[in-house]
Amino acid sequence: MAYRVRIYDPRIFYGRRCFVKKSYIFGFLFFLFLFTGCMFLPVEEAAPPPPIAPMPQARLLRTAPVGRGDVIRSTNVTAVYVPAREERLFFTMADVRVEGVFVNTGDYVQEGDLIAALYLPHIQHQLADALRQEEWILLSLSQVRTRHNRALYEAGVTGSPVDDEQFRTEINQLTFELELLRRRLDYLQAENETRYVWAGMNGVITDVMVFTEGMLSVTNRAVAVIADQAHTIFEIRATEPAALMHVGNVFDLYINQVPFPAEVIDPEVYGVDRANTQGHEVYLTFVGDGPLIIGRPIAWVYMELEAVRDVIYVPTVAINFINERTLVYVLDERGIRVARDVEIGMRGNFTTEIISGLTEGEAVVL
Repeated sequence: MAYRVRIYDPRIFYGRRCFVKKSYIFGFLFFLFLFTGCMFLPVEEAAPPPPIAPMPQARLLRTAPVGRGDVIRSTNVTAVYVPAREERLFFTMADVRVEGVFVNTGDYVQEGDLIAALYLPHIQHQLADALRQEEWILLSLSQVRTRHNRALYEAGVTGSPVDDEQFRTEINQLTFELELLRRRLDYLQAENETRYVWAGMNGVITDVMVFTEGMLSVTNRAVAVIADQAHTIFEIRATEPAALMHVGNVFDLYINQVPFPAEVIDPEVYGVDRANTQGHEVYLTFVGDGPLIIGRPIAWVYMELEAVRDVIYVPTVAINFINERTLVYVLDERGIRVARDVEIGMRGNFTTEIISGLTEGEAVVL
């Protein structure tokens, strides 16, 4: 029995084996590359479902009952604060450091009270030096006169002559120096006086400059405003309300939503300057003690311009004007809206008088 022995070349065997292994590796890497790339491809979004059309619904009608009562046309009239007497205080020098403002809003001041001052140290030092010089000259004059009187007394006792000319020369020289010095003092005192701001009247500080350290003065800016509040006056400039307001009438004047009774007054009696008015202004002042007025508050007066009492009315928004017809819509017994002609009277702020066409208690469509 014969046997065939197959001898394999190890180089060929191992070479094929290695070739197979490398093919597997390259294939795996290629598949991995394709799979990773597919992950970054854009994904198509699903189309949204078509919208569902809403079913039409009947619109609810808003209605209001026909009422009975008063129909009023009113307005809120603005009232402006007008001081019967006011003083605005200013510095007379500009670009000078402010030493201080010594009052606050709401303070009561009297005529002559110090309001503010500027810082002028050189004027103050010169004034102090001049006052010391005046004191020294006066003392020197007193000493010369005393020596002259003593010399005259001794001459009367001993009979020795007195040199009056020498004393007279000293006195004249000191008197001349004193006159020059006092002229300088007048000038320095006038300069020093300009640094002060004084109250020129009794009243309440209604406005004051806010003082900060290092502030410089400005000539056209009020340091403080003083108002004489013995009579606080408010002015109304409105033609229609003015025609309904007469001297002696009392109205509620609202300041910060708080009512205060105020009476219509004759402005001439209170000294109000009407040079810039147009003749249809109305002036009011508080009845009794009113509030302390700080600044220029916003005030207003509620006024009824026109009114009818105990009438049938509907909300004004229910009135329709179509083709020269005045009508409202009402609901019939089936709940259907139908038009009805009406005759209207006075129109108020929110309601309108109904003369005919409706009865109290019916429902009108708004």
